[in-house]
Amino acid sequence: MPQTLTIINGRKLRPNTWVLFLISFFMAVTCSAAQYKVESGIQVKSQHNDNIQLSTNSPRSMQGRTVAPSVNASVEGDTWEARLNTDLTFNNFNRSEYDSDDQDVTLVLNKRTEIHYFRLEANAVRDSTRTSEQDTSGIVTNSAIRRESEQVSPQWSYTIDDLNSVLFVASVSETEYKSNRFTNYDYDSLRMDWTRVIQENLRLTMRLNSSQYKPEERVFNYLNAFELGTRSESTSYGAQLGADYSLSENWSLNGFLGSTQTDQEYFLSDPGDACNNPILEQIGLRPSVCDTKDFSSSDLTADISIDWSGERMKANFKYSIQNQPSSQGYEIEYERYSAAWKYLINRRSTFDAQINYGVNQALDSSLSEIVARNNNRDFGGAKLSYNHSLTERWGLGASYQYQWQDRDGIPGDAESHTIQIAINYSPTDLVWSR
Repeated sequence: MPQTLTIINGRKLRPNTWVLFLISFFMAVTCSAAQYKVESGIQVKSQHNDNIQLSTNSPRSMQGRTVAPSVNASVEGDTWEARLNTDLTFNNFNRSEYDSDDQDVTLVLNKRTEIHYFRLEANAVRDSTRTSEQDTSGIVTNSAIRRESEQVSPQWSYTIDDLNSVLFVASVSETEYKSNRFTNYDYDSLRMDWTRVIQENLRLTMRLNSSQYKPEERVFNYLNAFELGTRSESTSYGAQLGADYSLSENWSLNGFLGSTQTDQEYFLSDPGDACNNPILEQIGLRPSVCDTKDFSSSDLTADISIDWSGERMKANFKYSIQNQPSSQGYEIEYERYSAAWKYLINRRSTFDAQINYGVNQALDSSLSEIVARNNNRDFGGAKLSYNHSLTERWGLGASYQYQWQDRDGIPGDAESHTIQIAINYSPTDLVWSR
């Protein structure tokens, strides 16, 4: 899909998320009679982590507190809805270099008719690499590097008849880091689903999708004499067949299985002509990036989930293998297995257990050997949580989390242990109509 809306004097201009959605939100709330609702809450949390960087040697422990208020406002009419969700997080630690003030704001507009459904969603996140890279590069630096991400996602579904419907979903996003240790990138996607009801408990879906990953150029000095710039763009196209099947009252299965074709184009900037320097060639110091080539591959993609629910328990099992953007200037294949279990001890207390294992790999093997080797990794972990409601408004929570990873090119495994204790407060919701 197009990367930009317009071009002025050669400069690309992407959508202005907040102007678009503030106008839409204002139009919605000034419509006919509607119901308004405001929900709010705050969490105060204390935590200790014995290896914040998941380092194989010289681990750095960290402890501190987090204050996280949230406000969710919504307005709803007969056929439309608008929501604004705001989550703020204030982190203070004994290592002040990891302190950060984070924001996560999401604005959603929904419009329904008898056969159409429209949805427009915008999300803006300002957080830090202390937590933002857990599923991709896994890198935690020695300070809280700021990350800013914006995404706009419109979607439209159309009900053809009682058995058939189609869905179109687009997404335009950009991510920026406040350090050259990470690479800024744009990531856009387009998806089309055709769903047919086979029987009451079975639906089949045919999915077509595409995506484009465009990172900024990575510039580095070679031998303190040559400036080299590298960039690797990738475009993917895929098709999957999916099913949503209720096996019984307790069991359900849904997921997609198919393949994705990825074409990766490599760009090299070499103003000093280091790649063709005869002296570097003779002494064996020709830059290895000079030999990186364009790359294509066809890979399996899957996203499968099995759910079970009982009177007091719920369980979920997932398997996923997908392409994902990375802050390291290349796209990765992300494979993950996970399981979750929730148990209702009594009407006030719940216990949760989660476990996961993942493998990240750069799509291009030649690129992997040059710049991504240390970021290819196996990783996993487990988390145990207990929550108790003291009153209707007050609650307590405690959790233990274990994390592990093994990076290519770095000897040894790394692991960390995190303990958290939290107090939650939720005031009475505000609801009114006009």
